[in-house]
Amino acid sequence: MSKLLLFSILVFITFTTVAQQKRVDLKGTVTSTTEEVVGVYVLNRTTEKGTITNLNGYFSIPVRVKDTLEFSAVQFTNKVVVVTETMLKTNNYIVPLYESVTTLNEVVVKPFNLSGDLSTDLNNLPLKPVVTGRTLGLPNQNVKILSSDERALYSSMSGGPILSLINAINGQTKLLKKRVERNHRYQKTMRVKRYYADSLFVNELKIEKDKIDLFMWYCEFKDDFQAVINTKDQLKIWAYLRKMSVEFRSKK
Repeated sequence: MSKLLLFSILVFITFTTVAQQKRVDLKGTVTSTTEEVVGVYVLNRTTEKGTITNLNGYFSIPVRVKDTLEFSAVQFTNKVVVVTETMLKTNNYIVPLYESVTTLNEVVVKPFNLSGDLSTDLNNLPLKPVVTGRTLGLPNQNVKILSSDERALYSSMSGGPILSLINAINGQTKLLKKRVERNHRYQKTMRVKRYYADSLFVNELKIEKDKIDLFMWYCEFKDDFQAVINTKDQLKIWAYLRKMSVEFRSKK
């Protein structure tokens, strides 16, 4: 009877030891209030196995009690934790990470004869001339680079009298001219859009961010839009956009 009891105890101890040595998947989420949490490297130092977090900061890695985990990324301060039984009992272990801030002990500017005053330093810098086609004396340095549509239009009109006549008759030249004109209008419209931050469209004009391009396209097809943007007066253009935003919102 004592032998049976001893055998039972040995079996129990063996199974307990095996259970403690068996690794299970620790599932958790890396969080941050300032930085993106995708691509954080999660390393089990004990097994030297690792994984990375997904777009939402989620990770899953095989561990057992007393394993050491390290969480690292360029934008965060490294964090090291030791696996506990409590961690293994959680369905989603939360790991908060904090932004990595690099502090410079000292910045030396004197070896470069810099004073810190931009107005003075700019005049003292030994600036070399910018290397361009003009400074090198290359031919055709002032030639404008044509877009693909502009090159197609040029080809349709410069392929000889017969080809030019054919393109004029079948409407190819007219079509390409309209396409080039449309692209020019679009480029001017996008240039106007870049005058102002998206937040101004959203907060001042009450245009949703994902509808800003649609709003600019709506303005582009107004008869007086080109005349207004040709003034290049940003105040006048903004006043026009403000007026058109009311009309645009009323058509939703």
